Formats: sequence, C-alpha cells, structure tokens
Amino acid sequence: MSKKSFTLAEVATRWSCSHSTALAHVRSGELHAIDISTKPEGRSHYIVPAESLEAFESRRTVAAPSPPAKRRAKIKRRDVIEFIT
Repeated sequence: MSKKSFTLAEVATRWSCSHSTALAHVRSGELHAIDISTKPEGRSHYIVPAESLEAFESRRTVAAPSPPAKRRAKIKRRDVIEFIT
C-alpha cells in the first residue's frame, strides 16, 4: 500500500460496502482506527492506519473452497433374482 492511512469513506469504497459497515468494524474493535476529531464530545472522525487495514484484511481472508469429493458411482446389482411366492 502506498498510503499511510485511509478515511472510513476510502475503506468503504475499497470494500464496496457502506460507510456505516466500516464504522461498525471500528466500533466493534475489529478494525483499529484513530479518532482525529477536534472535539472529544463531538462527532468522531476516524482514520485507519494502513497496517491496521492490512491486518484486518489478512484476518478476514478466506481460502478458496476445496473441490467436492468425487461421489462413488452407485453399483447396480443385476445378478440378484427375485422370486415371487
């Protein structure tokens, strides 16, 4: 990554999600961010360090699913003779 930090709007654009989804990850503590707002009691303004974003994405990365196991062919038993009594 060339940038050192990202705004939540940039994170949301990167992930193709809403701003509130990115904010929810910050509020849950899963995504580490820095509050750079000027008033502590006012509206928060977060920036996400690139290292935190990389760590979050690496924790959330999933491996490609393995191909399903081959199903065994059903054996047709033709050598059974049924008798009607």
